[in-house]
Amino acid sequence: MTIIIPIVLIVGGVLAMVFLRSQMANKVREMKFMETTTVKDLLDMFSTMQSDGLGDHFRHYVEVKGTVYSPETVRTPFSDREVAYCASKLAAVTQREERYRDNDGNMRTRIQKSEETITMEDSSNTLLFKDSSSDQCVVLDIKNGCSFDVPETFDRFENVGNLNRYSYFRNFHHNRANLLGYRMQEKTVSLNQPLYVLGEAYKEGDIIHIGKPTDRDKTFIVSTKSEDEMIGKCESNAKFAFFGGIAAIVVGVGLLIYQLIA
Repeated sequence: MTIIIPIVLIVGGVLAMVFLRSQMANKVREMKFMETTTVKDLLDMFSTMQSDGLGDHFRHYVEVKGTVYSPETVRTPFSDREVAYCASKLAAVTQREERYRDNDGNMRTRIQKSEETITMEDSSNTLLFKDSSSDQCVVLDIKNGCSFDVPETFDRFENVGNLNRYSYFRNFHHNRANLLGYRMQEKTVSLNQPLYVLGEAYKEGDIIHIGKPTDRDKTFIVSTKSEDEMIGKCESNAKFAFFGGIAAIVVGVGLLIYQLIA
């Protein structure tokens, strides 16, 4: 069974060097060489295709830059802020005593903490996007194969005694034994948040959407980071995959040789 570990390290290292690094490099190339399309460009493009009878089937891979458009706001459950989008997570934190035997054979007691996810909520399946070229909006289908790069804006643990400061916990039933408190997390998109988007434009009815490309080699990215920040992030991930893969292969080969000669 021990030979499985070095084999897993070697295979994992090769996959990281070849597959993950290549995936990151492709993203970098796409972002560097794509020209930015405006919402007006998209409207004109689909109008032309509609005139040619191709509007319902036409899809085009695009890069767009603009801001979130939010006619209706969302109130975050824990930080109590008005935002355009919020994904939240609530986890119960409990503790229990655990008996174990140390290296000398003596029985010891330690406290083990654990987290159990209670709820995960998402404010919306879509985001509306616009830029300065047009008053019309584009729908971002973030729930379908999207690399949705949204910052975590709230991450806090509160013990049970402090929960009365949060309106979310009014009439909340705490039915877990050994409950210490709750960990609250939120990922949000602010009102009028600038966005960088790389995806495939298509039309449903009279509305233009940007979503997951039909070409599996292309990516769908929606990020609050700028294009330069996204390129830097992908280049860093590519380097990490390459050198991390080399390290995993070296360790795996070393373990394999050691086990074969031991």
